[in-house]
Amino acid sequence: MFSIVVMSTLLLAALGTVGAAARGRAAQRDSALGMSLARQLLAEILQTRYRDLVNPVFGVEAGETRATYDDVDDYDNFSENSASFADGTVVPGGTGWKRKVKVDWVTPADPTAKSTTDQGLKRVVVTVTSPGGKVTALTALRSNDDGYEHTPGSQVTYTCHVGVSVQVGTATAGRNAQGVGLRNLVP
Repeated sequence: MFSIVVMSTLLLAALGTVGAAARGRAAQRDSALGMSLARQLLAEILQTRYRDLVNPVFGVEAGETRATYDDVDDYDNFSENSASFADGTVVPGGTGWKRKVKVDWVTPADPTAKSTTDQGLKRVVVTVTSPGGKVTALTALRSNDDGYEHTPGSQVTYTCHVGVSVQVGTATAGRNAQGVGLRNLVP
């Protein structure tokens, strides 16, 4: 009888450890996916122009959709309930992940301070929320003197993003997508 009690206690302790490890792996997976989804959207935003060349008003111009956003502040107040690419296809593993964007003019002397006028610097904050409620936020600054603002003298092709998607088995929930925006390499 005593052996059964000891074995039961050890079994419960082992199951508790395995359960904690599984929860830890799930939290780590959610954290990595949240960061990846934030980076993907932030790279998309930062690769647009600082201001619209035709209609330089702050925010979305009439008739624009995400697929035709052409400047950083078009993304101000953008939100979606499942992470998708600009063309509308859902990012692998992005179903149920909410993303929202806030763009503000900020002062170059203090990028944490909002400005009511354009001083040549915008702060972009991308917030991603997992289906379980975990929040990940990334912040970037975009200048009006960025490499994307300069028109090359001849036709040029740039690689702006490099990514990889890895999936083990057939379950798409186990898919991991990582990438990096190469925006600092533009001459």
